[in-house]
Amino acid sequence: MNAKKLLSVLVLASAGFGLVACGTTTSSSKSADSASASASTQPAATRAQALTALDKIAANVTAATFVKPTTAKAVAPTKTTEYDEAHVFAHTTYTADIKDKTGTVTTASGTEIFAYKGTDNKFYVVEKAGTTITNWSADADFGVAAAVAKGVSGTNGLGSAAYMAKYLRNFADGATGLVTGATVKAGAYMKAESYTIGTEGNVVLDITPNYGYDEHMVYTYKDNKIATLDKSGITTYTFANTVTVTLPTDTGTAVADATAGAALLKLL
Repeated sequence: MNAKKLLSVLVLASAGFGLVACGTTTSSSKSADSASASASTQPAATRAQALTALDKIAANVTAATFVKPTTAKAVAPTKTTEYDEAHVFAHTTYTADIKDKTGTVTTASGTEIFAYKGTDNKFYVVEKAGTTITNWSADADFGVAAAVAKGVSGTNGLGSAAYMAKYLRNFADGATGLVTGATVKAGAYMKAESYTIGTEGNVVLDITPNYGYDEHMVYTYKDNKIATLDKSGITTYTFANTVTVTLPTDTGTAVADATAGAALLKLL
């Protein structure tokens, strides 16, 4: 599996900041490439210990006693998105141009995407790009609620600890290769790895898998949720149980086309 298809999702720590400890920490590094000066002074935390910590997070967030947040805010290098699962609402504002491989701008800075369930119980996705407004709607949900729920508790962190534990188990420990039956792309290996483990629910993964190229990634989990993710740009996540839902104004006339609306949901 290409690492670029991992989480789209959900780091108080980055390559520039080194590792950020959550609570009382231990850390280690199998390569000088990923070890920070502070981490090098701490007792070793093995990958096995990190896996145990991730497994515990996964168990915590699926436990009946765990109170899951209903809102999330993700601030990425190119966009900011707010999600409210209880009200079926999401709003993204692009803060930088998105370009394709040819350099053509596909989504301009300032573009806004709204996805929500209206007071008329219809489902909407609205794109506001400058003075151009596109508004799609449907009587039946065409993926709006699922996209909002995923933004709160899917790729943005609550479920990603289990995913990352599964991913790390693909790699042989202390070797340059994959374990038998691994689903990661053949030929990949873990070039460098360092782990910081704090109190329960607080873990930092600083890893550099190699897929023919290095892909440095830093995941920080805080209080059983992902706090920051660095995979070529830091995305910071905050979670809560309330949000101010502001529906778009001047949306123009909605066109009933669930397929087109579902395509716009990908821009959230």
